[in-house]
Amino acid sequence: MAASNAQNPRTTAERFASRVRWALVFLSVALWCRAPLHPSFAAAHNQSAQDSSALSRSAESQASEESQEGEFQDDMDTMFDAQEFAVDTFAWDNWKINSGHFESDTWADTARIALVDSSAGRFYVHPFRNAVTSDFGLRRWLWHKGVDIRLAKGDTVRAAFDGIVRVTKKDRRGYGNVVVIRHPRGLETIYGHLSRVCAASNAKVKAGDVIGLGGSTGRSTGCHLHFEMRYYGEPFDPNCVIDFEAYGLRSDTLVLTRGNFNYLAELRKAQWHTVHKGETLGHIALRYHTSIKNICLLNHLTPRCLLGVGRKLLVSGKLPGPSRSSFAPAPKAVTERS
Repeated sequence: MAASNAQNPRTTAERFASRVRWALVFLSVALWCRAPLHPSFAAAHNQSAQDSSALSRSAESQASEESQEGEFQDDMDTMFDAQEFAVDTFAWDNWKINSGHFESDTWADTARIALVDSSAGRFYVHPFRNAVTSDFGLRRWLWHKGVDIRLAKGDTVRAAFDGIVRVTKKDRRGYGNVVVIRHPRGLETIYGHLSRVCAASNAKVKAGDVIGLGGSTGRSTGCHLHFEMRYYGEPFDPNCVIDFEAYGLRSDTLVLTRGNFNYLAELRKAQWHTVHKGETLGHIALRYHTSIKNICLLNHLTPRCLLGVGRKLLVSGKLPGPSRSSFAPAPKAVTERS
C-alpha cells in the first residue's frame, strides 16, 4: 500500500509533463498556421491557383465561343427556308476580306455547287452588263485575282447569287468600298471599287438585289467593278462558270477541283524583288545569283528598260498562264433572270 502511494506522485508528474508537451505542440501548430508562408512555397501555391483559374477561364471561353458559333450558325440557317440552301459560317468575319482559306495544294476532292434552281427560286444575275476591261490572271507583273467590268460612276451593281453579306467596308489600299457576299458551300463573291455601298453586314440578299453603286475607290485607275469568286477563301477564275460576253452562266452547277487552284501553288513558289532607288538589273541579278537575261524573260523586259521604284520583279520560279482549256463545257447556257 505504501509502495502504491509512493508511485502516485510520479504518475501525476508524468501526466502533467505530457499535457504540457501536447499543449506546446498545439501552440506551435497554431502559430505556424498564422505565420506567412515561405516565399517559394507561396509563389508555387499562387502559380498553381492562377493556372487553375486560367484553365477554368479558357475552358469557359472555349465553351462560350463554341456556343456563340453554334448560335450564329443557327441564326444564319433560319434566314433561309427549308427548301433553300444553308450558308456556311466558315471563318466568318465582318471586317476581314481575307478571313480564311483551305489547303488547296493537297485538296483531292471535287466540289459541285448548284448555282441555279428555278424550282427553289434561285437564279443568277450578272453584276453589271458591260465589257471586261481586265481578266483574271497575270496583269503586268502582278496576278489579278478577279475580273474587271467597265461601268460609270453611279451604275447599279447587283448580287450575282442569293446569300448573306459578310463584309461591307472601305479598304483604302485595295478594294475601296467593297461588299463580300457569302453563298452556299463556302462560295463567296466580292464587289470592289464601289462609290457607295447599298447593303448591310449579316443581311440576306437575293440575286439581283442592288448592293452598291459603281465607282473608282481604293486602288483604281478608273471606274470599273472588280468582281471576284472564291471558294473557302481561295480565288478562282470566274470564267470557268460565267460567260462574261453572254452575261450568263456556262452551267447551272459549279465544279471545282485542285486544278482550279494550281496557279496558287506556282505563285507561292515564285520569288519576288521590289525595286529600290538606284538599283539596276545587274544589281538584282547578282543579288539573286541569276542572270539579266533570265529576269528579262520572266518579266517580259528588255535589258535596257528603266525600272520604276516600287515595281515587283519575278526573280525565280514561274507564273502560271491562263487556264481557259480547263473550262468545263456547259450542256446548255443558263441565262440570267430578267
